[in-house]
Amino acid sequence: MSRARSSGVGRGGAARPPAVLVPLVALLAAAAPARAQDAAPVVLVESVIPTRLEYTAAPGCYDEEAFHHAVASFMDKGRDPFDASAPVVLRVTFRKIRGGYRGIVQKIPANGEPWPEEDYTGITCEGVFRDIARLASLRVLGPPKPVEPPLAPAPPTDPIPPPEPPASTCPACQPCGTSQPPAPIPAPPKPPPWPMDLSVGLNTYVMMTAFFSANVGPAVGVAGEVRGSIFGISTEFRFALPSRTYATEPIPGATSGYPVEFDLSQVSLLVVPCARYKYFVGCGVAQLGSLIMQSSVSLDANLSVGFGPRLGFEVPFAERFAAFGFGEVLFSPMQNGFDFKYPPPGDPDGPIANTRWSQPVASGFFGVGVSVKFR
Repeated sequence: MSRARSSGVGRGGAARPPAVLVPLVALLAAAAPARAQDAAPVVLVESVIPTRLEYTAAPGCYDEEAFHHAVASFMDKGRDPFDASAPVVLRVTFRKIRGGYRGIVQKIPANGEPWPEEDYTGITCEGVFRDIARLASLRVLGPPKPVEPPLAPAPPTDPIPPPEPPASTCPACQPCGTSQPPAPIPAPPKPPPWPMDLSVGLNTYVMMTAFFSANVGPAVGVAGEVRGSIFGISTEFRFALPSRTYATEPIPGATSGYPVEFDLSQVSLLVVPCARYKYFVGCGVAQLGSLIMQSSVSLDANLSVGFGPRLGFEVPFAERFAAFGFGEVLFSPMQNGFDFKYPPPGDPDGPIANTRWSQPVASGFFGVGVSVKFR
């Protein structure tokens, strides 16, 4: 009995694959997971370069601590990106310039040439400070770094039985079968509030009067001030020292009289709101005080009210000090004065003076002084 040659058909009647296709199918099956892994998405994560800050403040602007807070407000979760031991340097400089402020940022890599300087200028420190802080937050960032997602675990070949439940570990004060709620996640810290550009100052000055008494008279003053970058308001105490004055106006209805010589001084309180532009200052003045008359035979006082404009200048010469000068004109809506109705001193039977002195409608005041600013 002769044997039949194998024709590639098995006992079940199914056709077997040719022997040469078996290695090809195995190779394709092994390459499929690799291609699936290559097709997985890649996530880009923002990176921060460790950077050391070199900070130089300007008179009347913010300090280094405020700059750390300002840059952190632009970063993820409000974190401070600066490291005092980092090799990369970010040099930040603020300068007081004519008409405002200038901020400069320069990045200095650990190895390589320094970057060109980048700057912002503006009238107020607040605006320049905000722009420089935003620019610094960009200069501490590096190129995004790719992060590959983790590989999916291979499916188990054999089923794994579920683990046995652990022994009860419920505390004595908690019924079994209940669980405590997870602790709340604390909210990220809020960035600090933006500091207001306000300062408190103390001013002192000497001055002279014009058209207030018969002669040019001396005066001194001291003031406390609260100011911003443009507007401010001050309260001043002023004392015009005694100056020679003459009463020459005849009292209405008197038939005769003679001039009376006396010393005139003034004590007053002033409220002065001002606006500043570069080195120039413009103000309004409101004054309430007392006129004091002293002659050889009497001493008297009377109310004094005045309003008017003030123009001046202010030039800083140190971080907290400045020299200033001003001139003002005060108008008196109430022409208060003093009446003299007595005989000459030492002559009780002499003629009656019958003269009076009235406060001038307008008086001039010119002063120079020094101011010191406290933040």
